[in-house]
Amino acid sequence: MNPVIILLLALAAVIAAYPFARFFINRCILAAKLKKTCRRGGFGFRPARKFWLFGTRNGTQCDFHIEMNGSVLCVKLFDCFTPFAGPRRRLTLVLTENGKYCFRSIVPAGLVPASDDGRFRDLPDVDFASGLRTADGGSAAVPVLLVHPVCGEIRFRTGLSDRDAETILSPGDDYRGIRLFTASCLLKKLEAEAV
Repeated sequence: MNPVIILLLALAAVIAAYPFARFFINRCILAAKLKKTCRRGGFGFRPARKFWLFGTRNGTQCDFHIEMNGSVLCVKLFDCFTPFAGPRRRLTLVLTENGKYCFRSIVPAGLVPASDDGRFRDLPDVDFASGLRTADGGSAAVPVLLVHPVCGEIRFRTGLSDRDAETILSPGDDYRGIRLFTASCLLKKLEAEAV
């Protein structure tokens, strides 16, 4: 086979694998920071299942637990990972009041950005109590949706129509009884609780 073709195929494979490698490295960095912050604050960090690091938005099990000051954070990882979205593409996560979500991409079309709503999908019914020990039964379980890697913005829409009102959700806000966090916001909360 021609060496130029082999080189081009290898280059294409590296380019195709880059987003996935970056996702994995970001999750490994998140795990290291979470464990370090929990150790420093005296909190218990316990994975709820094997391969918790690869938790996605489609899973129905809790990924890990953080035991802290009379409560247990039951954390589900929710990724906004789109491997082949270009560098100029910005995603907005849109959550609805009836438990659906979609990603809106802002794609520059000339000078005016055009909004493109994706199709709405059902949020999975997550069992936040999965993997919880019986000794933790007396602690207050706080369900947490950890958005990582994070998107540009998280919005709440009252319905499925484009005309329905939208509000911007901030990390730490409540959505259908679940606390929404980004990685940096959760780490700051843990550091504040440790003091």
